[in-house]
Amino acid sequence: MMKKTVISASIAAILMMADQVSAASMSPELKVKGQMAVPSCEVSITNDGVFELGKLSNGLINSAAATALAKSQKQLVVNCEAETFLNFTVVDNREGTASVTGSAHFGLGNVNGDGKLGYYKVNVLNAGVNAIPSALFSVKKGTTAFTTVSSAYIDKNNITGWAKSGNVQNSGKLFTAMLEVEPYLASAKDMKGPITDNVKLDGSSTLSFAYGI
Repeated sequence: MMKKTVISASIAAILMMADQVSAASMSPELKVKGQMAVPSCEVSITNDGVFELGKLSNGLINSAAATALAKSQKQLVVNCEAETFLNFTVVDNREGTASVTGSAHFGLGNVNGDGKLGYYKVNVLNAGVNAIPSALFSVKKGTTAFTTVSSAYIDKNNITGWAKSGNVQNSGKLFTAMLEVEPYLASAKDMKGPITDNVKLDGSSTLSFAYGI
């Protein structure tokens, strides 16, 4: 009886295995594939980002105070191939030449040796995402919490981006904003002497964009 029970158990096990093989052969394989990738974005600024101030008379130079020049605006457009968040940082390529120091002041180059020609500021205005008005944020690098603002001066110590609400970045495929440059001529004192020849105002800064889902 004992042996018979063992044989019966063995047969049952074999039959169960046969059922499993049969079921497997009737089961199609489902495959789900995809690719995670950072979307590429194309950045453009009107006139290739050149703010032309034209010819300026040295009669504009004040002996002791900076002189504000006419503001100039250019449209910033960033087109992305997929939904993403977007923000940027900035580097002053003429660092150390601003006649008035400050993290939102960018240099215009040197004159008369180490004299300084002036400085400029860049205000970000009229932001939009997917053709809908958007708020902005501007926070110190390394900071995650932020409040929204309607405009922000670009700051060398900050990250600036498009915001939906407090602590929430705005996402989209099309990002826009107006960049308004506010230039200032340095005083004759900061230029360390008179301008006796043609001199070029030579401001340059680089915006570095970061994006990702």
